[in-house]
Amino acid sequence: MKEKFLKGYSFTLFLFVIFITSSVIGWVYEVLTIMIENQHGFQNRGVLFGPYLPIYGFGVLLLVATVNPIRKIPMSGLKDKSRLLEFLVKLVLVFIATVAVTTLVELLATYLISPGKWVEGEALWFYSPNEGYDINFQGRIALKSSLRFGLGGSLLLYTVYPLLNRVCKRDNKKFIVIATILLLVFLADLVFTYVF
Repeated sequence: MKEKFLKGYSFTLFLFVIFITSSVIGWVYEVLTIMIENQHGFQNRGVLFGPYLPIYGFGVLLLVATVNPIRKIPMSGLKDKSRLLEFLVKLVLVFIATVAVTTLVELLATYLISPGKWVEGEALWFYSPNEGYDINFQGRIALKSSLRFGLGGSLLLYTVYPLLNRVCKRDNKKFIVIATILLLVFLADLVFTYVF
């Protein structure tokens, strides 16, 4: 019973580590985008005290569940011809699927965050043609950002996710301790942000 619990807890912590790592990477991406592209100074883009944006964490967990399996699809016809060709076809499919999933997540998030009108200056983010987002839908989503999310999400699926998978399984006891501490810090941040 104890071993089964530890296995389930370890898997939950692994999902949390993917979530928190992706949330931190998303926060860094947002901060750098604002600083470099929009030429604003440092702005904490998060809604919590810590340096993370949970929407990126949820998005990457969704990518792991829905898009990552594309990387494992057997393509024996292509594999026989060229492993490179098989890799490139899967990479393109992963990119397209990642663009679709991340754009859908962002669009749904805008409706959950603000069910009413999505107005520039009031919304958490707004893709304005004045800031280079010429192709957008109501300022909620934009082609430019969707392509970036596709690129970033694909990169995470091909590099960060496999790395976390290897590292988290290497030493289970250390992983459980470190991940539990991270989880407690994140939960404390949630309480601190929304209660105080």
